[in-house]
Amino acid sequence: MKSKNLLLGILAITLVFGMMAVGCGEDPADENNNNNNNNNNSGGTYLDFTYTETANAVTVTKYNGDGGSVVVPVQINGKPVTSIGQSAFYGKAGITGVTIPDGVITIGRTAFYGCTSLASIAVPNSVTNIGIGVFSQTAWFNSKPNGLIYIGKVAYQYKGTVNTSITILDGTKGIAGAAFASKDIPSVTIPNSVISIETEAFSNCSSLTSVTFQGAITSGGFNSNAFEYLGDLRAKYLAGGIGTYTRPNTTSTTWTKS
Repeated sequence: MKSKNLLLGILAITLVFGMMAVGCGEDPADENNNNNNNNNNSGGTYLDFTYTETANAVTVTKYNGDGGSVVVPVQINGKPVTSIGQSAFYGKAGITGVTIPDGVITIGRTAFYGCTSLASIAVPNSVTNIGIGVFSQTAWFNSKPNGLIYIGKVAYQYKGTVNTSITILDGTKGIAGAAFASKDIPSVTIPNSVISIETEAFSNCSSLTSVTFQGAITSGGFNSNAFEYLGDLRAKYLAGGIGTYTRPNTTSTTWTKS
């Protein structure tokens, strides 16, 4: 009888631990969810490019080639290339030209910085967002005369000194990062075609006392640091919409709609 009771006890303990093992194991549904999450953020290498991809789009994150005239692919894995990542081509001195395909919307900060031989750049009208220093230290930028430089539909950077009011060209879609940073401009007019103002676009423009917005820019398109060090202009515009905003002097941080 004692042997029988001992056997039953061992079986009971085995059953309990077996159930605990099943309970503590990973649910197959959770495993599937984890696999799905991993598949949502994948990437790899295609030709001379390293990339990441989501369900609907691809970002080129690095160029691995030798240089020359580079053509960024329109699609990878059947998905459109919509972004050039930060520093993706940084310091690639052998690149002499680059063609960015239609469909690209964003070119990240310093993407082509230091490509010293880069003299020819084709940017499509689809590009609206260009980060800080994207084409700095390139032959293309160095060859440009002083003044406001445009590339595609973006106001890229004001080169040289300035002490006059600025009217951005009609049809411009974006204002690049640091495009006018620390420039001595008393006023600026932004046309209704602009849908993106990038970080530090007008940072530290201490002389700026009048800004005219001729169109609607969403909060997502209006970077929170676009008018860095200049007070509450962004908040006032997002609340008040189209119009001219002024401040009484160059030290004031309070803007009002005229």
